[in-house]
Amino acid sequence: MGCDGGSIPKRNELIKTKKREQTVEMQKNQEWLYCHASKEPLQEPVCSDLVGHLYNKMALLELVLQKQSKLSLAQLVDLKLTKTDSGFICPITAKEMNGNTEFVYLSCGHVMARMALQSDTNECLVCQQPSQQTIVINPTGQDLIRQQELFDLQTIELKKKKKRFAAEKESKKTKIAKSDINMNLPKLEVNPHAKLNRNLQSLYKKRDANGVLLAEKAPNWLSQGTMNRYAASAQ
Repeated sequence: MGCDGGSIPKRNELIKTKKREQTVEMQKNQEWLYCHASKEPLQEPVCSDLVGHLYNKMALLELVLQKQSKLSLAQLVDLKLTKTDSGFICPITAKEMNGNTEFVYLSCGHVMARMALQSDTNECLVCQQPSQQTIVINPTGQDLIRQQELFDLQTIELKKKKKRFAAEKESKKTKIAKSDINMNLPKLEVNPHAKLNRNLQSLYKKRDANGVLLAEKAPNWLSQGTMNRYAASAQ
């Protein structure tokens, strides 16, 4: 053996290679069998985001409420899975959802094998509803890059929407506060149809000694300063 420029791998090298392959395969299976956030076994109800990660919905909601997850409820899609005794499968091809076959979910939430999709239609094969987008579950390569970009854009839009909502809420509070301040202010205008006694009328309009209005458009008596009222009464 030898003399051909090659090398014979040793036993320990073969064992390390096999262990490495098993580790990669185990990590791959965990993405399909365990919640991406809580690391607990995957169980319904299951939801996903635009990246394509799988989550136990109840466990994720608890993490969101405890502010241990940056995900928003608006970023989650409830998945409609087909379950059997052995796990989740594609309702069209009956392929198992274990990482050996690519799976996707549609806008309606139905999950199926990617190979079951028809290229000439955008309708779900289960509910026949039109789908706006197709998200690959646990994607790799270009699918992962594309869906991560979609997720980042969605996050930015949600932050902008949250800021606009906060600004509108603050504006409404300011308007309410101003209206409360002006609510109890007295009105200086005298209702011409109101029957007021002479003493009350004299507070608003300038009159002579006989109680006759000096001018039809006399200035508001209360709006003048003390010295102006004194000077006017002395005339």
